[in-house]
Amino acid sequence: MKILLSISLLFGLFFLGCNSSTSTQEKPKGQITTAAQAQEAISYLNSMNLNLITGGLTQSIPGANSSSPSKVSAQATSDEYPKPYDITRDCKIDGSADTNGTQTSATHYHVYNRFNQCQEFNALIVDGLNTVDADFKDNLLTAVMTENELQISVRNVGIMIFANTIYFQSDAAFKELNVSLNGDAYLFDDTDEIEIDFNDFNVSLDTNQSTAIVNGAITFNVCEPKTMKIETLVPVVVAPDGSFSSGKLLIDGATFEYLDDNRVLVTFPDGTQGTYNNDVTVSDMECPDDMPT
Repeated sequence: MKILLSISLLFGLFFLGCNSSTSTQEKPKGQITTAAQAQEAISYLNSMNLNLITGGLTQSIPGANSSSPSKVSAQATSDEYPKPYDITRDCKIDGSADTNGTQTSATHYHVYNRFNQCQEFNALIVDGLNTVDADFKDNLLTAVMTENELQISVRNVGIMIFANTIYFQSDAAFKELNVSLNGDAYLFDDTDEIEIDFNDFNVSLDTNQSTAIVNGAITFNVCEPKTMKIETLVPVVVAPDGSFSSGKLLIDGATFEYLDDNRVLVTFPDGTQGTYNNDVTVSDMECPDDMPT
């Protein structure tokens, strides 16, 4: 979305932890050591639909549209602050967005955004609201987004974001984005709904290359709460379907290398390896009968 402070959205994932006991040879808590655990991790990441998240994030910031931050600043008619900052705009393809608040200085804004079925890209719709405190200075946009109640959807897949706080930073051309997320989100399609909790989840995006670096912690509530930790070893490339088509991640002690044949080479903590399909999602999994759903 076009305006300075029309920003929303996120991603999630994890960091590495290890718990071992030399006296009992106890398995480190949270580590991925089996083929089933590896396939489960792959399915969780695919179910996040990172293409949807990436597109929604890009759409919800002031990109190369008619109301870029520089043009908004140029609209100022007085140097006395604070002053009202109220804009209603049509989105590029369909829908609208309202930004209401205060410009507190030449570079700082405190605004409330409401997205009304706003569609800047084909099929990608943003709806909902959030509050933004943002600065645009020296070709750098920094923002803190709170009171987030956002829904991003495309066709039969969507994500609802109720993040407590989203920190956002971008260069003026919006080619490099950095986001930090804390809070809850719900991913859903025609058959499934997944609750995820983000804890200091950090994402760096290169929008030109479609590459992402993800580090932090996330909990998936599917069959039972499952917290995983991730560290990026080689930036991942997000394919059109939202899965990773290349790159390397460290997930709970195991290395996941994404191959170009839609497979994932997993190296377990003990050095053994296995190759697994990269086209599975949570929809393909079944919870054990004795586990709550």
